[in-house]
Amino acid sequence: MNRTVHERTFLEAFFAADSIVGRIADRRAVFDEIGKICCISNKRLGELCKYIDLPELEEIKDPSSYEQLMRVLDYSEKFGTGAGYGADILDLLECKGEALLKLADTRGRRDGVSDRESAVSFVSAALRKNYVFPLAIAAFLLLSGTVVKKDVVKGLEAAHKCARWNNVFGMLLLMRYDNSNAPKYLGMLDAVLSFGALNEEYAPVFAEYGKPSEEFTSNVKLTETYLNRNPREAESYNPAMARIIYSPLLSLSDKYKAVLANSSEHIAALNSLPLTARTSVGIGAPIETYFTEKRRGEARAAEAVLRAQISGKGKPLMLVGKDEYVAESYVGALSKAFADVRVISAKDITKRELLPTQEHFAIAGLMAMKRSAGVFVIKDLERLNQECVAEMSKLFDRSSLKAFYLSDMRVTLDLSGSVFIAISGEKVSDTSLSKLFRQVETAPLYDEEKRAIADDYAANCARVYGVSAEFAEAARRTLVTLCDFGTGHLKEVVEKVCIARAASSDTSPVGAAEVEAVARKCNDATIGFKIKI
Repeated sequence: MNRTVHERTFLEAFFAADSIVGRIADRRAVFDEIGKICCISNKRLGELCKYIDLPELEEIKDPSSYEQLMRVLDYSEKFGTGAGYGADILDLLECKGEALLKLADTRGRRDGVSDRESAVSFVSAALRKNYVFPLAIAAFLLLSGTVVKKDVVKGLEAAHKCARWNNVFGMLLLMRYDNSNAPKYLGMLDAVLSFGALNEEYAPVFAEYGKPSEEFTSNVKLTETYLNRNPREAESYNPAMARIIYSPLLSLSDKYKAVLANSSEHIAALNSLPLTARTSVGIGAPIETYFTEKRRGEARAAEAVLRAQISGKGKPLMLVGKDEYVAESYVGALSKAFADVRVISAKDITKRELLPTQEHFAIAGLMAMKRSAGVFVIKDLERLNQECVAEMSKLFDRSSLKAFYLSDMRVTLDLSGSVFIAISGEKVSDTSLSKLFRQVETAPLYDEEKRAIADDYAANCARVYGVSAEFAEAARRTLVTLCDFGTGHLKEVVEKVCIARAASSDTSPVGAAEVEAVARKCNDATIGFKIKI
């Protein structure tokens, strides 16, 4: 019988699943669900269903019984005794036997172990061993919740591995259970089928899911090239190579070099890079929600610039303002608005950390995040060492990020999915750097912010130094006044007041005169002019 490859995909998947859960699951429900996954028409399912209980198929219980039957059939053919099977039955026997052979040593019932425990054991072994066909069947059981506990996350992860290793059933699983991304998986299927000119045989699948996307076509072709050159690896998923092939960070030419070379040392080196599939970052809660009412307009402006930057249509954001507290407030807001944020002070960045190697602070940051895209907040930009300006500028230029050459690895990375944000205490005088940004000026502290800051610093510092005395209202008003000279100065005064109180046995409220005296000493030592309090 000339059965289509599409139909054989369905039958092999069913026979494999049935061999694991057939004795305790609703066989017809399993049959129908796999039929839907494979886009087999209801009419054809009805025609095929009558075969699943054939006694001839029951003769094949495991790979050894299938191989024994094949030997009998070969003997019968050689000596003309006849096997007594029609072409259709022989084809079904072959489908079931091949399915059991593909399960390899992942399948197997043990004496004294229930069928349900055997199914759970099978899934566990399939996930651990990464043999592609058993992994796809395990993905089906997890996604459908057949016999084993339903686990969509693990099921999709397993199906993704299979699809990335050009397994058709894995792609079909993803189309059904991750339907919102069906065009991507359909594009992968289209590319795989084109190698054998089998696209027409899967016409029902294309009719069901529409137009395929070409997003992963080049990756599918690379995988096929690798598998053709290394046929022994076709049945076993290679996570290290798949990570390289599907990484959004590596250029196509570098992936191709890795596939052709197939050097274990080079593959290991590339896998030390953050090659995960996340290609962009997104803002969670609006930034303005982390600020007081008066500062929200400014925060909305910053977020508008940031969203344009993320979309690739606008310049990077630079926040400019003299107050340290406001700058730190934006650092805190950005850290909450994004999932992965690295904060670094420009004054601490050395030229070595900007060299195009794995020691580059951005590469090291992504490796620590284990992501291929992240958010980097670079504060104190006005204090950047002049010799670092040229290399730092590359991080704020999208074209440079898209082709970031890593000299020690000899590969080109696409870092354009990462977001680099600058915070400066003053407008950057170096025009080669400042022209790269869309600057948003931050306002000085508002009165309501000053009072909140003064209260927070006083309470926190007293707690740190074990001071039980409270700051009197007049003292708090004095602290608010100190905010006009910078929150750094305020911190110093509050800390010295608390240290002095900790050294004494005085538990009376801290008065304004006490704060003023400390403030004048700090002023004389550091500011150089008198504070009028």
